[in-house]
Amino acid sequence: MTDSEPREGVGAASTSDRRVVVRGHPFNAEAPLAALETSITPVADFYVRTNLGVPAIDHASWRLTVDGLVDRPLELTLPDLESMPSIALTCTMECAGNNRTRLAPITEGEPWGPGAISTGVFGGVPLDAVLDRAGIQPGTVEIRFEGADRGTPRGRTDEIAYERSLPLADARGRDVLLVTTMNETPLTAEHGAPVRLVVPGWYGMASVKWLRRIEALDHPLEAHYQTRQYRYYGDEPVGAPGAPPVRTMRVNSMVLHPASGDLVGPGPHEVRGAAWSGDAPIAAVDVSVDAGEWRPAELLTAGPQDDRDRYAWRRWTFAWGGATAGRHSIRSRATAADGSVQPDRPVWNRLGYGNNAIAITLVTVRGEG
Repeated sequence: MTDSEPREGVGAASTSDRRVVVRGHPFNAEAPLAALETSITPVADFYVRTNLGVPAIDHASWRLTVDGLVDRPLELTLPDLESMPSIALTCTMECAGNNRTRLAPITEGEPWGPGAISTGVFGGVPLDAVLDRAGIQPGTVEIRFEGADRGTPRGRTDEIAYERSLPLADARGRDVLLVTTMNETPLTAEHGAPVRLVVPGWYGMASVKWLRRIEALDHPLEAHYQTRQYRYYGDEPVGAPGAPPVRTMRVNSMVLHPASGDLVGPGPHEVRGAAWSGDAPIAAVDVSVDAGEWRPAELLTAGPQDDRDRYAWRRWTFAWGGATAGRHSIRSRATAADGSVQPDRPVWNRLGYGNNAIAITLVTVRGEG
């Protein structure tokens, strides 16, 4: 596949909004599961996560400030960024709260089902190039990213900006991008236009949208969405020190066809799905029908696996033969190259993050008549 060839789903858009709205304001919506059957999720079907609402930004007057511990503070316009060498990467992006509703007891936060995940082709300037232009000084510990979105989160009375940080080594690596295009079209407002951060392999909270400032810090960032939210709290209260931070996507998989609740005919069927991991490539997917033995699925690729696809989910297929009348359960289990495997049961945490437990898809096979 060459860069000039169209890719499945690239540039495509839904004729109507098929997303499952989780909250109207600020707008949060899941991708329709049918849209996830394509390797690339159309922009209009891509899940949306907003914490503080979508800010109104004039692209002509927008500026990206790069300051802090730098030799040459920068103020970049959108044309400045677009004139720099850019790359495109296919990335699977998952909300940290995806599948939160499958946790028991129920946790606080948006009631996400399984559709807070999508895959897109993100184009932009490597963050490393902008940091080099600014000249990061010795003593820098973290790079802070501030979005233009502001608001008052639940549990607070003051207005704050959405801000996150990355350790310097992570900001310098993993193909972190300052993105201006999505699926080869200009970034839309709900997805962070004019410029957003994309951190491949991490849960979506790291990919700050509506980016307005990058700051080099000599200390770890203390901020609401860095040190209070997006932490794996157990029994301790939210805000307690020492809770591990939410970072890379845990190894996971899902059955996409047939969908849970489908009514299908008797006989053989093709089961299809996707698997992903933030830390290592997917090495295997196994499928179990009706709690039977685990059997290997076939890993697929949409085309030649090139370097720009290394952060994308893997498609898989499984031959389910001889389905008989009645209700049947289908489970998929992914294994990553680092040896991590999906767990049978979810690991509960107070804010409902990182649920990668094996899910059950229930399908009914109709009788011969």
